[in-house]
Amino acid sequence: MTTPLRAPAMPPTPRPSVDMGYGRLYVRAPRAVADLPGAAWNERRRTYELSLTLDTLRELRRILNVNKPTFASYCSRPVLAWARAAGAEEAEVKALHERLATGWRLALPWAGGLAPFAHQEVMATVAATLPGAAFLCGTGTGKTRSALEVAQYRAARGDVDVVLVVCPNRVTGTWVRETGRWAPGLRAERLEGSVKARAERLRQLTPRTDRTAPGLLLVVNYEVLAKLQPDLTAMMRRGVKLGLVLDEAHKIKNPSAGVTEAAIKLAIDAPWRLVMTATPITNLATDLWSQWYVVDHGLELGANFVQFRREFFTENPFTYELKPKDGALDALHARIHKRGLRYRIEDCADLPPKTYERIEVEMAPDQRAAYRQMEAAMVATFEDHPADSDDADPDGAKVASASIVLTQMLRLAQITSGFVTTEDGTIHRFARNPKLEACVEMVRDLVRENRSVIVWAWYREDIKMLTEALAEFRPAVISGGVSVRDSDEAERRFQAGETRVMVGQQGAGGAGITLTAASAAIFYSQTWQAEARIQSEGRCYRIGSECHRNITYFDLIAPGTIDDTIQAATREKRSAADLVVELRRRMEEHRND
Repeated sequence: MTTPLRAPAMPPTPRPSVDMGYGRLYVRAPRAVADLPGAAWNERRRTYELSLTLDTLRELRRILNVNKPTFASYCSRPVLAWARAAGAEEAEVKALHERLATGWRLALPWAGGLAPFAHQEVMATVAATLPGAAFLCGTGTGKTRSALEVAQYRAARGDVDVVLVVCPNRVTGTWVRETGRWAPGLRAERLEGSVKARAERLRQLTPRTDRTAPGLLLVVNYEVLAKLQPDLTAMMRRGVKLGLVLDEAHKIKNPSAGVTEAAIKLAIDAPWRLVMTATPITNLATDLWSQWYVVDHGLELGANFVQFRREFFTENPFTYELKPKDGALDALHARIHKRGLRYRIEDCADLPPKTYERIEVEMAPDQRAAYRQMEAAMVATFEDHPADSDDADPDGAKVASASIVLTQMLRLAQITSGFVTTEDGTIHRFARNPKLEACVEMVRDLVRENRSVIVWAWYREDIKMLTEALAEFRPAVISGGVSVRDSDEAERRFQAGETRVMVGQQGAGGAGITLTAASAAIFYSQTWQAEARIQSEGRCYRIGSECHRNITYFDLIAPGTIDDTIQAATREKRSAADLVVELRRRMEEHRND
């Protein structure tokens, strides 16, 4: 009689444990935990690493199949304390959504003599009720007014002593002006001068004891935030309660950047936070993590960036390229929607219709000759680097010659504007410039019709030519060579009606400013940066432009040139590389014809 073989005894399963550190969970539990999103084995700790979120804790309890008291017995005290605080905040968010669904809105004073739009009331209610919120709203939706309304409300209640607005340098003046218009309960101050002088100003601030006095709103640009962060933190440790507003918050998308680290450190201690951006994702959805940490301290997306990447993305081991996992984008949208309000300008206000007109202007003979010469040089470049060569990219554009081609494209576009930059850097203007002549005549007609107009251009030489040609109108000018204070004054003059004409460089004045006095915009020169075009159009198409019957956009185009190609590429939001390919195709078709 044989004795059956007995299976070796398995070691007892260790008692599950859940601890936390470095913004993540450390879990000792059955192997089934490895199937949770983002789970990674930590050999040194002999635990699984998971995202520190309520969703993760709920999934853990489901996998362990235990009741709440038993699961709580597995968790360390820090985990239990975090879960209680996070659960309370989650309940607060849920209750707010339920109240909003009934039509309830927080009663706010809304100064300025103009009733808010319905969506602005929702935005202000959310930001005034929750400790952290986000306005993910398009250009012109009234984010600034809503933010100022809440800042004033928070200061009056004593929630904050100082509201710090961090924004691009070009819009610091806009925040100061808008505060004077919409928030009389706040005293706006632009924090400027040397870093030492700014730090000294911060050291002077103390907790606010008199709520009847206006609260202080400090405006500072992103470039100095990292250097001022230690002084701002020291200010909070002295008892000053800080409200933190990040305008164009996508500028803190990189978690390892100094400005991002500074913003996160401030957000940890700030009792009220608000992020504002129309483009929370500019490249990949990983852009969201830093912005959302400022909003909720990691409640929804976790408090550890590495763990966040593990949960929602897969990484190519050879290229390190990140790709969202199946369903990840929908999950992220659902999580940020709880505090992030998203509105488009088309959905928010009874704005006038947009009208687009294409104005074709033939080049002068010497312009045309120079253009054809440069075009021939581009054809030669393409022939030297055929699209099917070994080192061509998948779209057919030769990688090694990309910079040469882009430089030639730049010069082609300059020629259609009326000048060209030579090899030695000298700028040559053509004797006659039909496009400039047409632009001046159009501006005269529009001003005679009692309309204000913006003339947008891409190159600094364009700005110089336009300023000279339109001197009779004493135009306001915003360009890369104009100081922030002069840009602020130009915006003020135009909005006040002191001049009917604004000349603006899209790269400098195409974002962050309000030019609703204009009912027309002329695009004198074209850029292939679609975002720059969208932002430029939005300066005069936003809340405040309801007073106009329509908003008209005129494109001055030299037909049969790169102007056509750029206009098409911008409309379709195509990249510069796509533009090279398209231009090559058009030139080959033209040559075959």
